[in-house]
Amino acid sequence: MLWVSKILIFYYKDIEKNVSIRKKYVILLIYLYLGGIFVNEKVKEIFIMRAFACSAVVLLHSIAVIQGLYELSASADSFFRSLQLILLFSTPMFVFISEFVLSYSYGTTLPDGFFQKRLKMIMVPYIFFGCFYALVWSYSFSISDINTILTQMFLFVVRGDYHGYFVLIIFQYYLLHKLFAALLNRLPMKMTLLSFFLFNIAYLAFFNYTTWADYAQIPYARYFWTRGYYMVFPAWIFYFVLAYYAGTRIKSFYNFTDKLKWLLFPLVIGTGSIIIFLYKKEFLTVISTKRPDIVPYTLSMMLFVFFLASFVRKIPSAIDLINRCSYSIYLIHPFIQQILQNLLLKYWDIKNPFIAFTLVFLISLYIPILVAVLLNKTSYGYLFVGKLGPSGLGKDQYKNISKAS
Repeated sequence: MLWVSKILIFYYKDIEKNVSIRKKYVILLIYLYLGGIFVNEKVKEIFIMRAFACSAVVLLHSIAVIQGLYELSASADSFFRSLQLILLFSTPMFVFISEFVLSYSYGTTLPDGFFQKRLKMIMVPYIFFGCFYALVWSYSFSISDINTILTQMFLFVVRGDYHGYFVLIIFQYYLLHKLFAALLNRLPMKMTLLSFFLFNIAYLAFFNYTTWADYAQIPYARYFWTRGYYMVFPAWIFYFVLAYYAGTRIKSFYNFTDKLKWLLFPLVIGTGSIIIFLYKKEFLTVISTKRPDIVPYTLSMMLFVFFLASFVRKIPSAIDLINRCSYSIYLIHPFIQQILQNLLLKYWDIKNPFIAFTLVFLISLYIPILVAVLLNKTSYGYLFVGKLGPSGLGKDQYKNISKAS
């Protein structure tokens, strides 16, 4: 947009000295200039957060590989379990980012063709990998019955019974944005955020501290208590509301993180310590992103990472690559880790679990990147592994958005 305005300015002197024409010309220049500043601006913090969350997901799943392969000492087991708990912010941060990008880019109104594009770019790869992992599951259990395989494909794709389930959450976000963004815009922000923050904690606490047997009279209670409760948007609603207000009130969000800058790290330490304490004392023993104490911890972590990222002047290429390939990494990395687990079990004699952990993490992070980049060079490869996201590199990333509203 800015390069167009520069061309127009260059030819400004050649316009007739007609007052009405010159007025319209000046208005056009102002419009183009403002568009260049406010519409096309990049929020570099989001690129960094996406890469950070993606790496955390791969780290989290790498730990599970090591736990399944090694007889860990008490100290090593404690370390890995604590690290798992610390990394549980990852998936909630992903879903936060999806709504932030939506609200920042489009405000309350989604453009024409929005859902068609997302179905093609996001849902098609999700369906492909749902079917793929159903085949992997069938092979792992030596199942050849076609009806059983088709049933598993249905469960993976429609119910989200594989790790890609977060895509179904994101599409619920898209619908919520379309239906309720205008309403959120009219509600008082602070009270709305506090209400949904408390509701989200209460909702997750209910399903963590009750069992399906207590409500066996409810149809499908067993499924809903074990998985269904977090497949619907109430389990993630606070992140949606927070992301909406952060994206539509970007200056206020910058100012808020700046005001809290001395509290952010203590908040991360404090909320993270509560998670570990509750786990160690067996008040809440599940290691899951759906724990109620994950909500304040994720909030603290997101604010802290966003604040730190605001000081980055130039995004490193390696981080930007992870950011661009994050969807592909999310979809592909469990398959790579399953292969690595078999290799470590049968062929690679690595005695040190920490070395194996590092190896599994790096390979399962960068092999999907290689696959994503290569397939995106073909005409239809993005339909299988997802399209590469926008780059966070570029000279315009250094503009101060906090002064642009």
